[in-house]
Amino acid sequence: MSRPTDPFDELRVRLEQAHAVVPDPTQARRRRPSRRVALLGVAGILATGTAVAATAPWSPTLGGDHGIEPPGRASRPVPAAQVQALAVLRRPQTDADRSAPVLRALRTVGRYLGTGVHVEGIRILRRHRDRTILLVPLQRVGPPGIGRDRELRDALCVYETDVPGAAGPPGTVTTRSGAAVPLPQHVSGAACGTLADLRRRGIGGTTAGLVPDGVARVRLTARDGETLTAPVRDNYYELPVRGRPRGGAGTDAGTERRLRDVSGRPTVWLDARGRPVPKGDR
Repeated sequence: MSRPTDPFDELRVRLEQAHAVVPDPTQARRRRPSRRVALLGVAGILATGTAVAATAPWSPTLGGDHGIEPPGRASRPVPAAQVQALAVLRRPQTDADRSAPVLRALRTVGRYLGTGVHVEGIRILRRHRDRTILLVPLQRVGPPGIGRDRELRDALCVYETDVPGAAGPPGTVTTRSGAAVPLPQHVSGAACGTLADLRRRGIGGTTAGLVPDGVARVRLTARDGETLTAPVRDNYYELPVRGRPRGGAGTDAGTERRLRDVSGRPTVWLDARGRPVPKGDR
């Protein structure tokens, strides 16, 4: 019964024949382990290359759409306390965090929101057909000229933007001088807060928001008595409210009524075992 052919042996024999070298069996036995080591070394190089690529510097364009003034980039890393409070900041950026929808969304982030964007802290929280929701940490939040006493320092922003065209045909707004300025088709907004805000109540609205580590689910009881729950992923939750019409003449009217049903209702944070998580400075 013949032994299975080793392709590396065949290759070695061909090379030795090409150089008119007579192989020594003892040397051949010593070489076999070295080939395995060499292959493992190549695999190690490939794996290291992948890791380096995943943590490579990223320099997306900020602002620029519709003449939006860029907000400027941070001069220091994301605060360590924020990283400690949010697992989503402790994981490396992924391809999704740097994807085309994120790049489009970042072109709508302007100086009107603030300045000092921590690019390395940008994470995609959710991606829907017509919406992109990002976590954008900033050194300062507040429009130019707002004053130091009114701006937020070291803020976390849940930034949401619609994709181009999602807002329908562009409209216009009349300025003080009487000029009609076209509105962009991007519709965006942000909910921002400090680390203390995150720990006290979360950052966002009633139906969606950013929560600290330790919160696995969020529960809310609507005014009609229905209980709504949502899992937390990447420190972010979305309660199943939008797009679920309840009564009314037509989907829009029903959704509008449903949103009023939960307006102002408090959310309850739950841990992985379903126990309430206290809110406050933890």
